[in-house]
Amino acid sequence: MKRIPLTQGKFAIVDDEDYERLIQYDWYVHKGRHTYYARRSVKEDGKWKVRCMHSDIINVPTGFQADHKNRKGYDNRKCNLRICTHAQNIQNSKLNKTSKYSSRYKGVSWFKITKKWRAYIKKNNVFTSLGYYSNEIDAAKAYDKAARGLFGEFACTNF
Repeated sequence: MKRIPLTQGKFAIVDDEDYERLIQYDWYVHKGRHTYYARRSVKEDGKWKVRCMHSDIINVPTGFQADHKNRKGYDNRKCNLRICTHAQNIQNSKLNKTSKYSSRYKGVSWFKITKKWRAYIKKNNVFTSLGYYSNEIDAAKAYDKAARGLFGEFACTNF
């Protein structure tokens, strides 16, 4: 494992066998929604494009994406990268806190009508309620169980 310097004092992690090929480029850090990614600019067909380091490491077929298993976009070791669909990549994402009724747990929100925590899950743009719970942790556990069943290895669970 070796580190490749990025801008802003950050580093990307790569396997030893990829280091020499990748160190020759000028990489910069890009802040995503939940993590940092290593990127570089490349000129193709007279136009500047952005290329992510993980795309230089694994060959991603058209229509698919690269996913960082541990959700750390700067960790570009092959053991941390996998090919997935867009939906699978989203399933492996962290919590998006969107309102004052959001929980600190993924798949949980406060439902003020019942004064209980609601567990829910979303797949293929369809929300499914998993029930109402007196405490936030039980609701989060219900989400985790459903996520493991629906998303398998791509499930991003709370516990």
